[in-house]
Amino acid sequence: LPEATLIWASSTPVTGKNKHLEFDAEINPVIVAHNRMAAKVMAEAKVSVNDFYGLLADRRQLAKGDRFHWTAPAYKILGEKATASILEVMSGE
Repeated sequence: LPEATLIWASSTPVTGKNKHLEFDAEINPVIVAHNRMAAKVMAEAKVSVNDFYGLLADRRQLAKGDRFHWTAPAYKILGEKATASILEVMSGE
C-alpha cells in the first residue's frame, strides 16, 4: 500500500516484578536500545513516532506489577496519544 501512512509506537518500559516503581534491570535496557534503533530507522524513513516509552517512563505507578502490563489509566494515556496522532495525520490529507 504505497499510499499508506505509518505511525510507529515505541515499546513501553518494563518494570520490576512486584516492584513496579523500578525498571527491570535485565529487560528494560534492551527495550531502550531497541526503541533507540527503531527510532533511527523511523527517522530515516520519515515515519511518525508515538513515544509510548516516554509517556509511561515517569508514570511507573500505573504499571500492573507483572513487568510488562499496565493499568487502565496507562492504556487510556496510550490510547489518547494514538488517537491524537491518527487524527492529526487524517486531518492533513
